[in-house]
Amino acid sequence: MPGRANPVIAPDSWSAIHGRATPLLLDPALPPTESWVANLLAMAPFSWRSEGPAQSVATQFAEAPPALQDMLHALAIRFSDMMGTPSIAVRVEGVTGDACTRVHADYTDIRLIQTLAGPGTDYSPPGAPQGPLERVPTGWIGLFKGLAYPGADGCCHAPCLHRSPPISTTGERRLMVVIDTVHNG
Repeated sequence: MPGRANPVIAPDSWSAIHGRATPLLLDPALPPTESWVANLLAMAPFSWRSEGPAQSVATQFAEAPPALQDMLHALAIRFSDMMGTPSIAVRVEGVTGDACTRVHADYTDIRLIQTLAGPGTDYSPPGAPQGPLERVPTGWIGLFKGLAYPGADGCCHAPCLHRSPPISTTGERRLMVVIDTVHNG
């Protein structure tokens, strides 16, 4: 099982992810404990998706509890500001099976992944891509640099290798938030 030793902890600003030697930035946060989390886990599997301006994207999740909408709104604004883009894509997923269990880098610039309940995302520690996987603690926000990040061709900005933890045989469920930039053109 992946460990949790020595994660790369976020400084005061998410903009540190743009640093050359930062393929992953982790921002400590406590997982929500409200009853809506258990209710959403019981509904899994599901996938809710929304795309649009950061200021209004959370309002498109009409089925989501108000506390989750508030959380999504705050994350969307902060992510949009950090990326300098007005349009983002947000997913809220209740996961019951194995998804992306192979270690990989996403074809995106930067992806925000926050596991609100269940096991967090596994990742290769920076500087040790062949080493044992570590696990993002539940509740923590992860900013994962992807293959489409400018300069992520191996010369300057290495992407973060990661995977979803295998859960199909454990009976565990995950509640996740994923945010990406939207590139029109």
